[in-house]
Amino acid sequence: KMRLIWSPSPRYTGELFRVLKQGREQPDPAAAQAVAAEVAAGDSGVVVNHRAVEALRKCPGVTPKNAPILMGKARCLAELATWTQEQCCEAIGQ
Repeated sequence: KMRLIWSPSPRYTGELFRVLKQGREQPDPAAAQAVAAEVAAGDSGVVVNHRAVEALRKCPGVTPKNAPILMGKARCLAELATWTQEQCCEAIGQ
């Protein structure tokens, strides 16, 4: 269940989170990463490097439409970085 909370200032936001977290455990980073990796793997068993995906999406000429195509054709961001412009265009069908 998600709720939206508006806060008039950063200080008030901090106080609000302190009150909301009273009596609750701090999140476990290792457990959160394990869940994130499990979700990213999905049914296909492929683990997605979200930082690499974000880096790819910030590259010139990469759009939400052609990013998944490029991710499917290149094994990794380092490989994609070695491609020529012609190879990239060919991969996305231009």
